[in-house]
Amino acid sequence: MKLNQRIALGAIGGITPYLVTLLSIDFKTAVVNYEILDWVGLIVRCIILIFLGAFVAYLHKTENEPFKVFQLGLAAPALLATFINGGIGSNESLPVSPLANQYSISIFPQAFAANPSAESTKKKQYQNEQMLKEPKISGWSRFLRGVAGTKLQTSQQNSYFVIVGSHNSYKQAKAQAKSLEKKNYKAKVYNPQGFAKPYAVAIASNISKKEALQLRNKAIADGLTAESYIWSYGK
Repeated sequence: MKLNQRIALGAIGGITPYLVTLLSIDFKTAVVNYEILDWVGLIVRCIILIFLGAFVAYLHKTENEPFKVFQLGLAAPALLATFINGGIGSNESLPVSPLANQYSISIFPQAFAANPSAESTKKKQYQNEQMLKEPKISGWSRFLRGVAGTKLQTSQQNSYFVIVGSHNSYKQAKAQAKSLEKKNYKAKVYNPQGFAKPYAVAIASNISKKEALQLRNKAIADGLTAESYIWSYGK
């Protein structure tokens, strides 16, 4: 077998474990909210796996049977692929109220916002204006998620949520979020993850503990549910 054929088979073997992993999961879930640096990291991961497979195949110069060369390509990257793939989908989770049986939902899968139209937003100033924020994530953290499937490291200073409800259906959660507009509050509905059922309704996200406590107390005083609580994924 020619050297370039051996290297090619080894390279295919090197990337195969990762491709098989993608076939066994929802690809959209695995790369949810990926940005440029996430994709750069993912490309680097694939290059490393291909290189390891090709390198191991290159070292076994006496092996000429194609299938065995392919197996050699699988051998070295397989352990690495198992290690790094363990991090896929392991995003931080946002627990819902204890009244909802302690289920968890992810803060990173797509969140449905029950916001009013742009026109009505201009006319109306909400009590929690600018309180629904996206998490601050460093470029390095995104790159590592692409390379090794690690968890995104978010800012610990502004990691608090104000949760005002949880529901077993999106329709119910959306209805509450819509009703909050009448009380002058914006709200966002977060999707459940895995086998968790409740949808969480938040009126603030990724803010400081002080801001979260102030908003929670104000919300309760304004007649929102007394079971409203704050939660931080950094604690």
